[in-house]
Amino acid sequence: MNVIKREGQIVPFDFEKIKSAVNRAFNAIHGCDAPDDLIDYLRAASETFEEDKSVEDIQKFVIYTLGEFKWFDVQMAYTEYRSKHAEERERRKRIQYMKDYQLN
Repeated sequence: MNVIKREGQIVPFDFEKIKSAVNRAFNAIHGCDAPDDLIDYLRAASETFEEDKSVEDIQKFVIYTLGEFKWFDVQMAYTEYRSKHAEERERRKRIQYMKDYQLN
């Protein structure tokens, strides 16, 4: 399986990126890494993906799974982190647009 990045690039799927993001969310809320059963489930489920997935689809899957495992506080933190990064990407895009506009 491949991942379709936001800019359209297609890269090989790397579960370690999911694991790292989930562990960062757990550390932010609980001061420890995610439980092994959650990581094992995420890994096993991601191995069943047959078609390429977008970054957003993978993140939605992680958010859904956190809820299924009843880690609602981590789910909220992960969602908020994702939202803040989306806002930052949009801000950078607007700044770049303004810079490009000034050059023309």
